[in-house]
Amino acid sequence: MVRADLNGADGHGIFRLPQYVRRIKGGGVNVNPKVRVEREAAGMALIDGDNGMGHVVMSFAAQTAIEKAKTAGAAWVGVHHSNHAGPASLYAAMPLAHDMIGLYLAVGNANHMAPWGGIDMLLSTNPIAVAAPGHDGPIVLDMATSVAAYGKVKTAAQRGETLPEGWMIDHQGRPLTDPKRADEGLLVPIGGYKGYGLALVIGLLAGSLNGAAAGSETIDFNADDKTATNTGHAIVALSIAAFPERDLPEEWVAAIVRGGALALEQAGCTLLGGHSVRDPEIKFGYSVTGVVARRRVLTNAGVRPGDALVLTKPLGTGILATALKQQRLTAPQIRRLTRSMTQLNRAASEAAVEFGARAATDITGYGLIGHARQVADASGVTLRLRPEASWLLPRVLELAEAGVKPGGLSSNREFFAPSVDAGPVGGTLLEVLFDPQTSGGLLIALPARRASALRKALDRRRVWNVLAGEAVARGPFALELVSSS
Repeated sequence: MVRADLNGADGHGIFRLPQYVRRIKGGGVNVNPKVRVEREAAGMALIDGDNGMGHVVMSFAAQTAIEKAKTAGAAWVGVHHSNHAGPASLYAAMPLAHDMIGLYLAVGNANHMAPWGGIDMLLSTNPIAVAAPGHDGPIVLDMATSVAAYGKVKTAAQRGETLPEGWMIDHQGRPLTDPKRADEGLLVPIGGYKGYGLALVIGLLAGSLNGAAAGSETIDFNADDKTATNTGHAIVALSIAAFPERDLPEEWVAAIVRGGALALEQAGCTLLGGHSVRDPEIKFGYSVTGVVARRRVLTNAGVRPGDALVLTKPLGTGILATALKQQRLTAPQIRRLTRSMTQLNRAASEAAVEFGARAATDITGYGLIGHARQVADASGVTLRLRPEASWLLPRVLELAEAGVKPGGLSSNREFFAPSVDAGPVGGTLLEVLFDPQTSGGLLIALPARRASALRKALDRRRVWNVLAGEAVARGPFALELVSSS
């Protein structure tokens, strides 16, 4: 409560103490709860709060989520038979100390909103809070799904203040600005019908899913001091970085996270999270989401015989990354490798859509051969590729000939080689075509008449590219390799 006041969340501060005391005296709260994990798995748990104070129950739940996320990477912990727990951000912020993102949801302790278009109060202000770590301080969101939390209405009444228009309406839909008449009106959902939808979903996830009260089952703890509220909460702890067990300099970690944030901004996508990995090597990854118009979606299907194939990044990052681990690369070579892997495919993909590409795939873990085979199978064609050494990053052939190869190359070759008619292409050049790529380029298929215009557009955007081959009618092999001469 003190922390809530210090953070400006007066509606959850010391102001609440008399109400908590009143409910304890009335028997509505168990002051000696046996909070326990009722059911659990590696990345989830269900907590029985035994009608304890919400602050106590949720502190237990948050710690449970954090401990599970340390090993599972992410953990969802639901709670039933709890009570009002104060500010949502308090619990969302607990994972921050462990370099995790926190997400908190709760069912409010009184219904003050109606379903969109209705007047029956069947929804609470069901809050959501998210806290994410940052180098210059965390980012914390804490909000009710109504324009204003009911606690703010109560503090306004206590202070004799008038409510701003837009916070509440009466049952005829007219603005209600007198907080002392709050029981005559409804809180307005944030964002109109969207806020109603968000409140409903939070009620399902934090309430119904956990066996807690929601909707008409919600007890108004403002008016009832004796009945257990069976308040529901949910908390998620999400580890976004997988760093080795040994300590890393803080500036290294900060630089990696800043670089990731910049890449997200450049790509125009939204962070969802990630997962942790126990490994002596530094690993870092994001799970992201975004929105794209259907007409701009390119899949790996739809290639037609006669279509041209354009490749937008040189190959060999897997071999070079292996050489880097073996300390075989010079500083300029490391910079060249890094530049290739950190270049987004955004410019290439936008150009592909602009010039009417029929299909595309990124070249990643399965190598050029593996991803090209997937395109051929999905489209019912054979892809005829014309590989040559100029497709490769510097020193790739030399290192491959010296036996510098990642383990994934052998796996890719074993799995995909039966689908390939290698023809005149063999030796080390063929081996490299199975090399698993980190942040490889795109293989774009488009009508042959547009290939030249696409390549000129890629040149203008400073995107490396080659005409890699063409699609032909399906033959006995998914891929054919032919001489480039």
